[in-house]
Amino acid sequence: MAEEDDSGQEKTEEPSSRKLEKAREEGQVPRPRELTTTAILLVSGIGLYVFAGFMSEKLLGLTRENFIISREAIFDPNAMLSRLASAMFDGFLSIMPLIALLVVAALGGQSPWADGYIVHNPCCPNWIE
Repeated sequence: MAEEDDSGQEKTEEPSSRKLEKAREEGQVPRPRELTTTAILLVSGIGLYVFAGFMSEKLLGLTRENFIISREAIFDPNAMLSRLASAMFDGFLSIMPLIALLVVAALGGQSPWADGYIVHNPCCPNWIE
């Protein structure tokens, strides 16, 4: 007869508090997988609704500003590079409120199930430890 594998059988005893604590530290906490996705989707919709006016005004102004270029600036490579850097920075600042809101939603979506732990172990490859 074939030997039975212990991993296929149901556990009969409750885990100890130390085992539960160790599992929680390693990020092995029971949580619905769709919770973080749902939180990010809802917050992104609300964030777009709230920040759409601000973001569109900033990006439209940025576009208008960068299409009006003097003749001297066109032929000056340093001026073009500084305008590019300024435009990238202003563009990033215009979408920053939405990005910050989504980061908070991503972290907040997992914390109720992890008892406040923010776990980094599942993100790290095993060879780093």
